[in-house]
Amino acid sequence: MLTPNAGSGAFSAMTVTLSKNVIADEGFVIANYAKRYGITTIFLNVAGDDVGLLAAKESQESANLHAMTQVASVYVVTGDPSWLASPTTVPSDVATIVGTIAPQFPGLAGMLYNITPTSTQTAAYFQLLNTLLGGSRPYRFKTTLLATQPAWQRYPNSNGTKSPSMLQEAEGYAGVSGTYLQMNGASVAEQMSADVTQALPQLAKPYWSGANAYSPNNSYLGSTAGYLSSNLYQTARAAAKLNPRLAGVSVAEWQDQYGSLQRIFAQPPPEPVPPPVGRLTPPAGSLYLGAYVAPTTGPGVGGGAAGVAAFESAIGRKIAYDLHFSSWTNAFNPYLLKDDAANGRVPLVALDCGDTDARVAAGDDDSIIQAQAAAAKAYHHKIFLRYFWEFNLPAQSKRSVCYDPATDLPNNRFSPALFKEAWRHIHRIYDQAGATNVIWVWNESGSGAAPAEYYPGADYVDWVGIDYYDRINVPFLVNEKPSLNATAQYGKPTMLCETAANPEYQPQYLAQIAATFPSRYPLVEAVSIFDGTGGLDGGNWSLTPAGVSAFAQLGQEPAFSAFPPVP
Repeated sequence: MLTPNAGSGAFSAMTVTLSKNVIADEGFVIANYAKRYGITTIFLNVAGDDVGLLAAKESQESANLHAMTQVASVYVVTGDPSWLASPTTVPSDVATIVGTIAPQFPGLAGMLYNITPTSTQTAAYFQLLNTLLGGSRPYRFKTTLLATQPAWQRYPNSNGTKSPSMLQEAEGYAGVSGTYLQMNGASVAEQMSADVTQALPQLAKPYWSGANAYSPNNSYLGSTAGYLSSNLYQTARAAAKLNPRLAGVSVAEWQDQYGSLQRIFAQPPPEPVPPPVGRLTPPAGSLYLGAYVAPTTGPGVGGGAAGVAAFESAIGRKIAYDLHFSSWTNAFNPYLLKDDAANGRVPLVALDCGDTDARVAAGDDDSIIQAQAAAAKAYHHKIFLRYFWEFNLPAQSKRSVCYDPATDLPNNRFSPALFKEAWRHIHRIYDQAGATNVIWVWNESGSGAAPAEYYPGADYVDWVGIDYYDRINVPFLVNEKPSLNATAQYGKPTMLCETAANPEYQPQYLAQIAATFPSRYPLVEAVSIFDGTGGLDGGNWSLTPAGVSAFAQLGQEPAFSAFPPVP
């Protein structure tokens, strides 16, 4: 991304600022991003859920962190101002990171302690440094950095004097390899303020400049890659003049595609890979085309077997699979399944939750699940089953029975750990019943938080599903690219289980889908449009006449010609 050298080192770095779930959900994408743009160093916040998942050797979390360490020097960033309230106590996150996580990941470059006291907290800060870095068992990596502030050059040290400064004393601790000096401002001139110009000469060890690339008329990062590169180069040159020990200039922000580093440097697609061969996957280079049919107007109105037949007549072809919604106690509608089999379709059954994950995992619903499994087995044909789809969205009224504040997470968020236990428990019951015709589709919401935390593992998932709807009339990949990039980490065949666009944008949206697959995302092997009302948000996504025509055209594309075998 940034190739010029300044002083003693190159400056090509990214600071990942998401404080939660970044490894599980974005680690794979960030690794690919770093490789694409030549980013050599990543400062990665590790806190909360990430600490627990890595310590537990959670497979997806661990694989993603490993992927990042293969392409860049990764520094774990940890720290919280609340630590200063108990400066003689080692924070639990630190103990886990140093004692449990670091030995599992020898490729980690080091640790950055991000603890920034006010001018009245310096005594507590130095107490905390003594706790962390002193004694017979210091809590540090092979390389330990301290986040610092330019103003520290005028703050008192642990003796209450200003000589040496707080900045110099902090950097002088045994085991501290250098500092990360945060520089702020809307321009290079502001970033190189009086505090910075006086702080830099005090640093005797290598330092990173945590500069920004702010443009007041645009976003945090400016509007172009050229602006970003020029800003950081000028900052590096000015900093290196004052202190040639500059190790790198870091640009922050990894948040979303609209207001972050990704706004300037777009996410690249995943590394090209051959499409996975899995259960009921189509021939290479072709996709299944499916639909949910229950529109308020047009062909298929009313849904059901008759509605699907009318829809297929209007588009001039059969759909490869047919999306049905089912309740917890009525999982498989024999009439609809029989119609699908007779017409060469595979049913995609959306089986909603009906109890809390804690109760399901504990076996309290086994009789219901056993009845489901028996019905599935009795069908004798393949079934795509997406249980508890969009699990990473907050619980809504339709799913109030599935949420328990005592066992789930606050703010109506389902517990990832319990969801995984429940999923695996259901899967095992189906296996025991001999329902091997069921193909398990783990289906996240592209607009929900932290989907990867809910991944039950490769042995329990056959396909990965994504639901995402366009509500703002933007190109298909603007919506879908982040999810498509992230789900590539599982290496599973991927299905767009639900996607749709506003009425006026349907023709463009469907044409963009036709242009996207399979060449750009070979992991995606099935796409289905949502033609109707409902879903968890209750919207109306019925196809207009122009939308039906565009879908019919999509159905004539050779890439969408695959049909599953229906014995």
